Amino acid sequence: MRIYKSTYRGRGGRVCESAEFYRELRTADGRVLRLPGFGSQPLTESLGRNVQRLSRVAAPLEPQGISPKPASRDDLYAVRVAKGPCNAV
Repeated sequence: MRIYKSTYRGRGGRVCESAEFYRELRTADGRVLRLPGFGSQPLTESLGRNVQRLSRVAAPLEPQGISPKPASRDDLYAVRVAKGPCNAV
């Protein structure tokens, strides 16, 4: 778990720090997620601990081989969740 303040170039080229802290976490499949937190570091750390705890609980519940989001609109059509444009018959 990493807590940090993001930096960016402001007007005039000066380096500025963001007003809020960010939390970086690594998922079970190796992806890195950056979540915005609060302006207070202790609150952001608390948020980070809660998100990490939830991710540990939710990871075993996802079935292997089934993606949580369909890859494309064609996948949605295949499971009949989305409808294409209506064509008069």
